[in-house]
Amino acid sequence: MSGNRYEQIINEMAEWGNTLSALSYLAKQICLINNWSYAEIWCPDNKGNFLTWAGYWGKNEIHFEKFSKYSSYFKFGKGIGLIGKTWEEKKLIMNDDIINDKSFLRNDVAVKSRFYAAAGIPIIKNDEAVSVICIFFEKIDAKEITELTTLYNYLNSTTERKLP
Repeated sequence: MSGNRYEQIINEMAEWGNTLSALSYLAKQICLINNWSYAEIWCPDNKGNFLTWAGYWGKNEIHFEKFSKYSSYFKFGKGIGLIGKTWEEKKLIMNDDIINDKSFLRNDVAVKSRFYAAAGIPIIKNDEAVSVICIFFEKIDAKEITELTTLYNYLNSTTERKLP
């Protein structure tokens, strides 16, 4: 899949009334297109000090709902965990072994959901990461690496103009 296959999704983001709704739509659509099982949306708190859980999209599996509920209790400062690192560094970050990564704070519940790898994609607006979409996998293979890189590059070359 090439970047231009995301063009319709990015264009439709502008039609949503607010950023969170647009990001929820984006998370769902990129998962459906790529047959990915689960994505979370993380947005800054009111003071901009932490990213807090703002929603998810997942296939209809009870494990994903449990993982989401658990995730909703977390918040990440810049540089903390995969989500905080993605927010701080403003670049795609992939982790192919979240279970053995001591900085990944949700590894116990991730195992129960069969998530062993994850990727953080920052959403950039005005040269700032305004949110992070985190996608979880059983494994990240070469196909996922290529697609995640394509998605990251395309999103951050077009999203700034389309994000409400």
